[in-house]
Amino acid sequence: MWAQSWESIYPLVEPFSMAGTRPDATPEIQKLEIDEMYEMSEDFFASLGFWNMTDTFWKESVRQKKENVEMVCHASAWDFMAGPGEGDDGSTSDYRIKQCTVKTHSNFVTLHHEMGHIVYFQQYAHQPIIFRTGGNPGFHEAIGDSIALAVNTPKHLSEVGLLPGFDSSQETMASDLNYLMQQALDKITFLPFGLLMDKYRWSIFKGDTKPEQYQTKWDELRREYQGVISPVERQTTDFDAAGKFHISNNVPYIRYFVSFIVQFQFYEKMCIEAGQYDPQNPTKNPLYKCDFYKNEAAGAAFEKLMTEGAARPWQEILDDFLCSGQGQSCDGTMSSKSILNYFAPLEAWLDEQREF
Repeated sequence: MWAQSWESIYPLVEPFSMAGTRPDATPEIQKLEIDEMYEMSEDFFASLGFWNMTDTFWKESVRQKKENVEMVCHASAWDFMAGPGEGDDGSTSDYRIKQCTVKTHSNFVTLHHEMGHIVYFQQYAHQPIIFRTGGNPGFHEAIGDSIALAVNTPKHLSEVGLLPGFDSSQETMASDLNYLMQQALDKITFLPFGLLMDKYRWSIFKGDTKPEQYQTKWDELRREYQGVISPVERQTTDFDAAGKFHISNNVPYIRYFVSFIVQFQFYEKMCIEAGQYDPQNPTKNPLYKCDFYKNEAAGAAFEKLMTEGAARPWQEILDDFLCSGQGQSCDGTMSSKSILNYFAPLEAWLDEQREF
């Protein structure tokens, strides 16, 4: 109801109705045990050179909904700050996932995202406790999402046996554009919402927005940034924004906006390190098809980013990650260039439609 994702309108804006979308791995995932899904996720990270999950992780994580127990099933990852992650028997560390996992394609991708948090915890566990957090609050979400971008590719799903009989020659530009539209209705449409949430909060904290203006300011920002308005007339006595958890519970939201930008920078850098994407020749191997599974060079680059935790300013950590091996011309700042590179084919197609 916040219009932070527009995925539900996909049938209305599907570029090519007869081309289909990327294949769904759910039928094969249905044949797996829940723990096998987690083992496949662990294998993805191990293939990049990261540690396996600890004994405590396997013992204490909640991977399925418990019967007759009321649970908050929103997936999450937890660092209990019990010690470094390199112990041989896992006894000195305590990292867990809580997820009411079901056997679907989307849950398979989600658990990779959550395990990405665990890997980040492990990599900066050696830091003093004050630095044992993400370099930027958005980095934690971005790391998991950048991994999810690779896991969600047909190339990866086919390699791990979840798309039997899949032939890359079956992919067409029409089906790719359908997939990119699906992604854009989640990734692109979130950006204005992610930005306006804290613009709204900050305007209140600064005193620019008074209590009697709470509804009016919310409506203005949604119209300006999202291009949406309420379907029913609102009054100054209304307070729609308070219905959003992060507003009423004072949870900063800019971290999510940051994560939706830098996740594509992380992903692009990993793909370059893996030799699967060349910014100078982007059409040869399109960015959205990249999967860096089993590529330790990509893993080594990511490890360097993660081991620092928050020990240095995040801008420096990002610059070192993005510009390693890139020469003097690299721009290591937070930038939308990577997300534009990812969606370039869709942007070009949309420009063509606008000309008709």
